[in-house]
Amino acid sequence: MQIYFYEWKESESKMKQLKELIQEEFEIVDRIEPRDEKDAECRREMKQYIEPTAQQIIKAVKEIFGDEEIVAERYVHDTPDGLILDILGRIDYESETKIMELKTKPINFRQTKTKGLSATIQKLPETPDEQHLKQLAFYWHCTQKTPYLVYANPEEYRIFKPEIPELQYYYQQMINKAFIIQNLLEITEADINKITQLVEPPDFKSFYYNDLNSQQLEKVKEVWRL
Repeated sequence: MQIYFYEWKESESKMKQLKELIQEEFEIVDRIEPRDEKDAECRREMKQYIEPTAQQIIKAVKEIFGDEEIVAERYVHDTPDGLILDILGRIDYESETKIMELKTKPINFRQTKTKGLSATIQKLPETPDEQHLKQLAFYWHCTQKTPYLVYANPEEYRIFKPEIPELQYYYQQMINKAFIIQNLLEITEADINKITQLVEPPDFKSFYYNDLNSQQLEKVKEVWRL
């Protein structure tokens, strides 16, 4: 079966094959200046794993949706009573009856003394990550459609179908955190110096901080006096 994808530009659609779209994305990435030589080498090496991962994702989508028509990246929002700002999200894949949240496990690259750059395929989790369940719970709350969580790497994919009571719990946990953040901003009047006295410093080992450049990293350290 030949798979085609549609690219939308100014109300015009163009049917493209997966390889063509991946190559276009490579060209976009290649125009971004690498942070250092290791970053440049990792970019070159990771390209061979992109299409195999995409093929695993396609298999998962077929298994979940079958012949149903699907849309991707639709915006949804929710405004719980008492929360000042909307909660906004984009559903990865959606049909009339189902939603699917996708998480990929990228290649881990490590520099070794003997073999140079070493690539390791990350194993898929045996159980869903709590943060991913919260995200899926939000999309379920907004749509009331049957929810699926998918993990994929270049070799395989894994599908989870959480129970609704579990998602109800995680949705409430997410809302509780949103109110905590809102209350913190109100109490401190959004003064960053006051906030840092009430919030523990960030964990720079977390992948959330991987994309910070040196100036941003220094600013964060300055704010927390690290």
